[in-house]
Amino acid sequence: MGILLATLASMFTGTGDFLGGLASRNGSVWGVGTWNHVAGAVVVPVLALALGGEITIELLAWGSAAGIAGAVGVVALYAGFAQSSMSTVSPIAAVGSATWPVLWSMAHGDIPGGLVLIGIVLGIVAIWVVSGGSRTTLVGDPVGLKYGVISGLGFGTMLILLSFTADGSNIWALLPARVSGAVFLIIIASRIGQRIHLPRRSWLLAVFAGTATVVGNGLFIISAGIESLAVATVL
Repeated sequence: MGILLATLASMFTGTGDFLGGLASRNGSVWGVGTWNHVAGAVVVPVLALALGGEITIELLAWGSAAGIAGAVGVVALYAGFAQSSMSTVSPIAAVGSATWPVLWSMAHGDIPGGLVLIGIVLGIVAIWVVSGGSRTTLVGDPVGLKYGVISGLGFGTMLILLSFTADGSNIWALLPARVSGAVFLIIIASRIGQRIHLPRRSWLLAVFAGTATVVGNGLFIISAGIESLAVATVL
C-alpha cells in the first residue's frame, strides 16, 4: 500500500509542478508560488477532516518548517522554468529532491537491504532519464543548474520534515506548511518589490497546481508512515 500511495503521490506532485511551470511563463514566480500555497491551504482542511488525525504543537512546528523549505523549492523551480529550460531544471530538481532524503535517511540508520538499495539507485537513475536528464546541459546552462540544485534541496528538505509528522496525524501538517510557505513568499516578495498579482489564466493554473501538489504531498506523508522514507521519496 505504501508503494502504491508513493507512486500516486508522484503523479499528483508532478502534475502540480508542470501546471505551476506553465503558470510562471506568463506570471510572476512569486505570485504563482504564493497562490499555489494559498490554494493548498484551503484544500488541506477539507481532505484532513475526511482522513482524521490529531493536531499537535510538534506537528505545527515541523509542518511550518517544511512549508518554508517547500516554498524555497517552488520559487526556485518556477524561476528556473521561467529563466531557463524545463529540460535542465526538472531533472536536477527531481534527482536532488529524491537523493537528499535518501542520504539523510541512511545517515540516520535506515539502511535499506541489498535488493532495495539497488532498486533505489535504479529509481534515481530512472528519475534522471524520465525527467529529461539526457537533454540537460549542465555546463552550458548555469542558471538552470543553480535553480535546479536549490529546488532539489528545498523539496528534499520539505519531504524529510514532512516525514517527521507521519505518525497518525495524517495530512494536517500540510496546513501549517502551506500557510507558512504563503506567508514566507508574501514577505520576501514585498521586501524585494515583487507583485503576487497574476493574470487570470496564470492564477487558475497556480490554483490547480496548488491543489494537485497538496494531494501529492498528503499521499507522500501517508506512504512515509508505511514505507521507508528512502523508498517513499524515490517513488
